[in-house]
Amino acid sequence: MKPELFFCKHSSCKSCTEIAPRIFRYVETKKNEKRIFTMEDNYTLIFILSGEVLVSCNEFVNVRFQTGEIMLCPMNSSCIWETIDDVKSIILKGKPELPPCDEKSLRERADLWLNAVSTFQPLPIRSRLTDFLETIRVYLDDGIMCPYLHKSKMLELSMIFRAYYSPEELVSFFFPAVRYTHEFELFVMNNYLKMKGVKEFVDLSGMNLSTFNRKFKTHFNQSPYQWLIKQKSKHIYHELSATNKSLATIARDFHFADASHFNRYCKAMFGASPSKIRESILNKKRA
Repeated sequence: MKPELFFCKHSSCKSCTEIAPRIFRYVETKKNEKRIFTMEDNYTLIFILSGEVLVSCNEFVNVRFQTGEIMLCPMNSSCIWETIDDVKSIILKGKPELPPCDEKSLRERADLWLNAVSTFQPLPIRSRLTDFLETIRVYLDDGIMCPYLHKSKMLELSMIFRAYYSPEELVSFFFPAVRYTHEFELFVMNNYLKMKGVKEFVDLSGMNLSTFNRKFKTHFNQSPYQWLIKQKSKHIYHELSATNKSLATIARDFHFADASHFNRYCKAMFGASPSKIRESILNKKRA
């Protein structure tokens, strides 16, 4: 039974009902249900309270997450979620921010950042975090949507991560969410999926070609063309392996002139035609 004291007054607050749902959400998903999450301009943390799910995200296909684990979906990623049984979860839109002193100490661990790679592996939910998530679930169930409460809980969550997880764990898990922090890097990450090629990117940036190329290489250690090809390949492989989209639709979505161009691209990048790639993945799933 929900508490009655001041509840009606709280739930009628326009600020609370419009803003807070974007921060924490409690979600129940039935067995054998398929959902698609698209993270266009932010990161998403998903805490699995119970159940088991297979998730495909960009180049990572059918990664298993289960009760007591956290997954991080990076910005501008598409995640396909297929439940193995009933799943209860809390979803957080956005990356918890550490206090400046803690974030500075993590960023100074150059030895960790230099060796970090994106792995899309879970982080365990430890006992103190379990207690915190239960509090969040109760607030959501009671309909408490105050943005100030939710923001304070974001800070509390940051402190739990800092107190109960090692720097190595945090760097490894949050690497996809913190690797891009410079204004130019965020510009690239927010727009690259909309671009047909480097020229369109340069025009959007307002820079000349040489300045854009130099700046891009400084921040991404690759030429814009090489980087865009790599990202395009990741997303194409994801579409082939984790969706039921037709090959013609995928080719059109990624701006290929026709099926033959798409076929040649896949053979060059993956060593097989689109149909062979999809057939191989289906055979692995059946095995």
